[in-house]
Amino acid sequence: MKNNEINLGTIVRKQMQLKGFKQADLAKELGLHARSIPQFIRRKHYNTKMLIRLCNVLEYDFLQHLYADNEN
Repeated sequence: MKNNEINLGTIVRKQMQLKGFKQADLAKELGLHARSIPQFIRRKHYNTKMLIRLCNVLEYDFLQHLYADNEN
């Protein structure tokens, strides 16, 4: 693991704020229980399927951060 590892949860939280998404909104869009969202957005990593769903729901390319991290 690198010291400068990308924390996707931080980026998800930022995009939620920028798009005006509340935790309940994200839960509904992802088919998750609203009470699980605080823990969900604290994650540093997401599986590929969930990451693509997040990209679609929040209309943001989270994968760009993974590409950039791989180039370093």
